[in-house]
Amino acid sequence: MKVKIKKNHLLIGLFLIVILPSIFFLTRAGGEAEEVEPINEVSDNEAKEIIKDDLIIDRVEGVPIPEIEADAVYSFYYEKDGEKQVLFTKNRNKRLPIASITKLVTALVVHENYDLDSTIGISEQALFTDPLLYELRVFPDTTYGELLYPLLLESNNSSAYVAAVAPEDVEFDDFIEMMNSKAEEIDMRRTEFKNPSGLDNVRGVNLSTAQDVGKLTLRLLEIPIFWEIMRVTSYDIHSGSSNLYYRVETTNDFLNGNYFGAERPDWYDKILGGKTGYTGKAGGTLLMVLETESGYLINIILGAEAHRERFEEMEKLIDWIYKAYKIK
Repeated sequence: MKVKIKKNHLLIGLFLIVILPSIFFLTRAGGEAEEVEPINEVSDNEAKEIIKDDLIIDRVEGVPIPEIEADAVYSFYYEKDGEKQVLFTKNRNKRLPIASITKLVTALVVHENYDLDSTIGISEQALFTDPLLYELRVFPDTTYGELLYPLLLESNNSSAYVAAVAPEDVEFDDFIEMMNSKAEEIDMRRTEFKNPSGLDNVRGVNLSTAQDVGKLTLRLLEIPIFWEIMRVTSYDIHSGSSNLYYRVETTNDFLNGNYFGAERPDWYDKILGGKTGYTGKAGGTLLMVLETESGYLINIILGAEAHRERFEEMEKLIDWIYKAYKIK
């Protein structure tokens, strides 16, 4: 299988020429540019008056700002016609490890560059000798299209590694270059990838920001199959040469019953899908997207304390948003 490596190098200078005049940049001590917070945001748990007259969603007065215990939080509403309104933000431009949220870009590179009907072709020998394949739960005749299920649903690290090394004309470094080129194309200006899985100990730590993850999410909303995968609870990957199959199950406790059980919030049925992540350096990370009548509610949490805390803080955030804004 031939893989066409796509590159799109954007010039920051050109971007600055055409950027909206209402956005400015601050230079931090490290020399990195950062956007000024728009006036209709709440930042670091300090309430700010919303004085814009053209809000997509009206704010409900008097709802206390919650204390979201995470290193970075970013929540915004995106209308299907392209309008956007930030609802909550905390350190949205802070560069942090993102753990398995990385796999969203890995899947995007696979989807846009690989023949999804071709088989991964991993040898039986590699399955038993390569330590980075120890948790691989697919078969040599599994297709790249099916590989997206363990990658996004189960957050399988070996599946991410296979994506980077299985094609005969793609080396590991080639794949990482494709990931970083894709991030540049999407304007994820503060993102850098070192590996396809998000693990801390494979050639370095992947860094991004909550705002950059938001930009990535808008691109992914253009690809329906990703959300078909990320909203199911399990998927069976069958071998084409035997009766064997692997069942991969979601790591999203909002969907698998491990968190809510029978008592679900009113917004539960609006969940479109999401992606989990956790490493020692990243802590708990979580992207959750809800679909409304006319748009999407996109919520990102980076640096929660642990596995369960990422869901607790996300529930707190979404509950507050539905109290503080008139969302239909």
